[in-house]
Amino acid sequence: MQHFRIREYSEHDIEALATAFADARPFPHVVLPGALRSPPEDVLGSFPSLDSRLWRRRNETYQPGKLTLSRIDRIPEPFAAMLRELMEPPALEFLERVSGIRRLLPDPYLDGGGLHCSTPGGVMAPHTDVHVNHRLDVYKRLILLVYLNPGWNAADGGCLEFYDDRDLRAPVRTILPAWGTMVILRSDARSVHGFTKPIAPTRDARRALALYYYTAARPSEFAGNELTDWRRHDLYGVRDDRSSVRRHARLTTYRALRLGAKAFAYLAHRAEPRSNGVG
Repeated sequence: MQHFRIREYSEHDIEALATAFADARPFPHVVLPGALRSPPEDVLGSFPSLDSRLWRRRNETYQPGKLTLSRIDRIPEPFAAMLRELMEPPALEFLERVSGIRRLLPDPYLDGGGLHCSTPGGVMAPHTDVHVNHRLDVYKRLILLVYLNPGWNAADGGCLEFYDDRDLRAPVRTILPAWGTMVILRSDARSVHGFTKPIAPTRDARRALALYYYTAARPSEFAGNELTDWRRHDLYGVRDDRSSVRRHARLTTYRALRLGAKAFAYLAHRAEPRSNGVG
């Protein structure tokens, strides 16, 4: 059974999606409503409950209430089958044509991907992703999200936000995480995304599938983030009860260390033999 409509797109459809991806602002992306063939009543009952021991609970400052499940052997059906379908050659070919990025590779270990869930009150501060997957020695190029939230509206919060990396005051685009909506976005140092409107207490959770795609070849623009690069710290201030002086000191230290980490990563990138055309 095919869970997604990827094979239903015509040549004309794919060309239109590729144009939309390239022209999108603030960075290349495309949104495909209704990409999931299965209705929620057929599959959502298998989604792990919030109290399941399967979840890794990442109740971090910048993403409170975040749950992840990345072990595909523990992900229940049909969600494991959905993830496998999005890692198979037809999906890879579709993503290559839409994004213009050749020789895409999936991550069979789903490092950071798989099932995502955020509980009421949860947010995810605007950020750019880790760029290098050291386990596979590859470079992250694309993010694919499929939302699993029937009946969702803007008042429920949790809408995906895309930002211009030079101006984080307000999102350039906001996307409703409605059932079956697929979002494909470029991943680099400029693709700032997150959701700052807390998930409403009237919703039990915000659910999604998440997959990342890589290339063995380095992208032309260096974006060697070794850690998630959080771009908004006001959410940190709201949720931290420490004194303002201590909070300011921590943020100053964080920014200094982030800058140093980027500098060292860039130097390592330049020093690596492959960067000079060797190997």
